[in-house]
Amino acid sequence: MELVLLTTLALGIAVFLMLRPRSSPSPALSAAEPPHLVHLSEDGDHETDVVGESHYQDALIAICGGRTREGHELECQATLRLEPENPSDSNAVGVWIEGRKVGHLTRQLAATFSAVARRNGASEATCAALIVGGWDRGDSVGYFGVRLDLFNEEEMDGEPE
Repeated sequence: MELVLLTTLALGIAVFLMLRPRSSPSPALSAAEPPHLVHLSEDGDHETDVVGESHYQDALIAICGGRTREGHELECQATLRLEPENPSDSNAVGVWIEGRKVGHLTRQLAATFSAVARRNGASEATCAALIVGGWDRGDSVGYFGVRLDLFNEEEMDGEPE
């Protein structure tokens, strides 16, 4: 329980720091497109689990190039996208890798992320990700899972990078 609360607090701080108003707008953004959140910095731990990956095994198999005897530990980049039209949760945040949906943030993290993103007029962010699992040893087959690396120690302490 304490880990969940700490993770939620840290994610909220990280998203706040990344979304806080800047003194000058990014020249890459046009008025017609919603702001894209900056890349959320990481500490290399990949401690935030994605949920619902069991529904997206085909996408994960395609991204990883299939199952292997030893499985995978594929480092990549994920995009977190708000899903306000999601019938299960208007705060839902989908996790996308290489243009394929691979799961969601937990409800608790999604609520924090969504609130901060909406306050800042943004709809998505990117972060480091790690795809794990996906072995096939003949007698056993492992599901793929995804873990995200959303923040670093300085952001947890409230200090920007």
